[in-house]
Amino acid sequence: MGIVILSAFGVLFGVFVGVKLLPLVLENILSQYGLIKLPLVVNWGMSTVVACLSIVAAGLGCWLSTRVISKTSPRILIVE
Repeated sequence: MGIVILSAFGVLFGVFVGVKLLPLVLENILSQYGLIKLPLVVNWGMSTVVACLSIVAAGLGCWLSTRVISKTSPRILIVE
């Protein structure tokens, strides 16, 4: 459950950085080349679906790997 919460925070942080900070940085860089205004087009429907899928993928990946480790004997885990 912890990885799902952590990945949800990561998604929120990534959306904030991608929508608010990245255009500002790109405008500063591209203004040197004469492009003053950078149009930002975001498909919110697809972005939301991809964000939710990334949270599900992180949760499933953590859950599956934990299942494999829990079935492995401690002796094998110590040796490796």
